[in-house]
Amino acid sequence: MCTQATGPAWAQRKVSAFFRSSTLVTDDGKALTGLVTAETETDVELMLPDAKRVRIKKSDIEERNDSPVSSMPQDLVKTPGELKDLLSYLLKEQ
Repeated sequence: MCTQATGPAWAQRKVSAFFRSSTLVTDDGKALTGLVTAETETDVELMLPDAKRVRIKKSDIEERNDSPVSSMPQDLVKTPGELKDLLSYLLKEQ
């Protein structure tokens, strides 16, 4: 997360498949983009940006494009102080 948040040069680093977004285009032309949260022989479960989960039959998928980079926004953190603040917030006990 830290490397993705600190600039575009880090975007090319290897990112776990769990953090890459995928775009699925169904037979009826509907395009859905999100994170693959589960996959079986017959179905793909996608978590959409609004956190809604949808299950799509693989037989209904016409095209699948998996992003090679993280869905974490680039240049989110611009200074070491901002990185410190972000990490402090994320690690803070709720």
